[in-house]
Amino acid sequence: MNRLKNSGKYDDFKIGTANEILFDSKYSDIEIKNLLEKGAFYTKYGDMEIGNLGEVASEVILDINYSDFIVRKVNSGIQFDIEADYSDIILPSGTEYTLNDRDGNSLHKKGNSSNAQTIIRGVSRYGDVIIRD
Repeated sequence: MNRLKNSGKYDDFKIGTANEILFDSKYSDIEIKNLLEKGAFYTKYGDMEIGNLGEVASEVILDINYSDFIVRKVNSGIQFDIEADYSDIILPSGTEYTLNDRDGNSLHKKGNSSNAQTIIRGVSRYGDVIIRD
């Protein structure tokens, strides 16, 4: 699949491989086996899981509420700037932080891992952001 765009509610998705995905959804769970290039996720009340973030993936943007966001495997290094309220941010081992700040229930992490080719940025409210290597 080249490009998938969705704006809706109460839909659950299981996607094989896609180059680009844009979701603006509520009450929807999203499972993506392979995201090759770009992703933008604006969601409320639905969990997201990406099995494999491709080597040429360039950017993932998050604005999520009451949703967990999980990347199981990143095939290239990442550069990240993620803010979270009432949430946790878990990043790959070997990550270097230029900012790792906690203020009450707010958390802001910024930095990169080696060979950073993919940018992950955004905000999460009441949902964890977990990126594995």
